[in-house]
Amino acid sequence: MMPNPISRPRGMSTPPYGARLGDLLAANVELRAWCARCGHLASADAVALAKQHGDLAQLRDLERKLRCHCSAREGHFYVRDSDVQRIAPYR
Repeated sequence: MMPNPISRPRGMSTPPYGARLGDLLAANVELRAWCARCGHLASADAVALAKQHGDLAQLRDLERKLRCHCSAREGHFYVRDSDVQRIAPYR
């Protein structure tokens, strides 16, 4: 039986649609990964991700590759509510 989904972390928002790793690095914001199954919240190293996938990699594409310690592939990226306005999506 699957557990009930857990609501998103407090004080956190999804990055703007179309945001890329380079956008977060330019804005100098902390990227967090959150598991919708168990609620685990962890820092995600945007610099390491950019080295591996390139700074033009879209966050929504990278979310598909997230895996939690509970083995779930239900991860999502979040940033602090106060940082959302600082992220300017690549055009």
